[in-house]
Amino acid sequence: MITKIISWITLIALLLIAPSAMIMGESTESENGLKITSQELVLTNMETLNLTLDFSGFTGSSAVESISITIQSGGPESSIILLESEIDSANISNSTANFNEPVQSFWDGSQHFSATMNLLNSNDEVLASIVEYFVVFEQSGLLNPSKFVVFGDSLSDQGNVEAYTNLINSPPYWQGRITNGPVWAEWTGAGFGIEMERGTGGSLNGTNRAWGGAAAGEGLYQGVVMNAGPQIEDYLSHNEVNDADLFAIWIGGNNFLRGASDTQQVVDLIIGHVETLSNAGATRIVVMNLPNMELTPYYSEFTEQEIADAREDSATYNSQILHDVIALNARTNAVIQLVEINKMFDNVAENIEYYHITEIAEPVCEFEGEMCIGSPDSVPPSDGHLFFDSVHPTELTHRILGKAIHEAISTADFDGDTVSIEDDLCPNTPFNGTVDENGCAASELDDDADGVFNDVDQCENTANDTDNIDESGCQTIIELADGEFQCDNGDIISQDSVNNGEQDCIDGSDETVSESHTKAGLPTIGIAGIFIAISGAIIATNHRIKE
Repeated sequence: MITKIISWITLIALLLIAPSAMIMGESTESENGLKITSQELVLTNMETLNLTLDFSGFTGSSAVESISITIQSGGPESSIILLESEIDSANISNSTANFNEPVQSFWDGSQHFSATMNLLNSNDEVLASIVEYFVVFEQSGLLNPSKFVVFGDSLSDQGNVEAYTNLINSPPYWQGRITNGPVWAEWTGAGFGIEMERGTGGSLNGTNRAWGGAAAGEGLYQGVVMNAGPQIEDYLSHNEVNDADLFAIWIGGNNFLRGASDTQQVVDLIIGHVETLSNAGATRIVVMNLPNMELTPYYSEFTEQEIADAREDSATYNSQILHDVIALNARTNAVIQLVEINKMFDNVAENIEYYHITEIAEPVCEFEGEMCIGSPDSVPPSDGHLFFDSVHPTELTHRILGKAIHEAISTADFDGDTVSIEDDLCPNTPFNGTVDENGCAASELDDDADGVFNDVDQCENTANDTDNIDESGCQTIIELADGEFQCDNGDIISQDSVNNGEQDCIDGSDETVSESHTKAGLPTIGIAGIFIAISGAIIATNHRIKE
């Protein structure tokens, strides 16, 4: 059994590099005067849960002696208790207590959790309680792309359109993003330890090449915005593609917003973009499908029939692109993964308390068309909102999507060997290679530790003496009982007949056959010696038959 240990040093090196925007702290208040605040409640399994309990508003008659904490998988009604802890009075100051716990200490592989904090008196009786909900996404650390290259539209744009137009570099939008904070790609890239930068075009090195307003297909939108085809062509003309690069495409929404009715035609355009990348040498490509369009505020003023049509178009498109991505995987050397964004949105909508979402269809700002209108001062805080304007998610939603997408990618079967990356001890097996139950091909294993991989090792049980192993994994020189040596061609020699510091079978220049082992006769070493010498020769011969 081959085991793989990821050291804490490696895991720490892969910790999330958070995008540079300030994350607003989340808070939960109870009716009995308790309040929990936390800097981050959308976590990964490599982060720490930090909760601060403020009970200065508590008006109970009994003194608070300690605080108990219970973490459960699911809500407080769940029977799955993962951790129980207590904060004593010595660690409570000014009606405030801090609880910090590495997620790894309680994480059970699930996603939705609750933390119940109880105020206790001297008799351990509960005086008041408050519950905080949070989510944990998996960060495996096993997939480490050298680059994360993104193509798409305003859902991914990190400032490319703003660099050309200077139209959205002011509140309520944030630093050229068409939302109020970092976009999903920045959070996903951070999960890989990659700080994403916009790549407006030409020779810029930034790997986020998405343009707000872009659609699937070729050409420029309104003479300026690169659609997905030109985005990809521009990148490929200025950058080399390496096996370790990871590519992502999230495009197609604008095609439907501009009246496209043939869903298969849009799918065909996207598949064509994926094939372009594959033909250029890309080996890992991620394709996002589309959320249910009827969920967006954009459709709030449409008729019931128009909303029904949007729902049907979304379902049809997602079904078709899933089918075509599977088909494309069968005819290309790239591994192509479909990330089901629609299910991620559905998961959030069905579990809003864990994500601290309170408004699904109501946007943060008033909008006209697809963008916010009015002064920045008229835009309320985005806390609890799924959408910022008519179609663009809030920073919170982008953060959720970014970590969810990273989880979906990093735990996938990226080398196509049917072993998920979390169980795959060899996550970069050559495509279509035959693997064992651990996801490893013979070209990645060296069972006898002789420095020669199994696929070329013709002597499977060679001792791990690499000085005497040839390129086929077999010993080149075998010591006999009388102190002489046998080469792989059968000659029996002295180890270093001319004292040049190299063994005769290796240096190729002084392989002098020992006079005591010529065809004229065997050495006078007695019957036992003859038997040992002959046995050694037979063993050596059998050893070489495996070639």
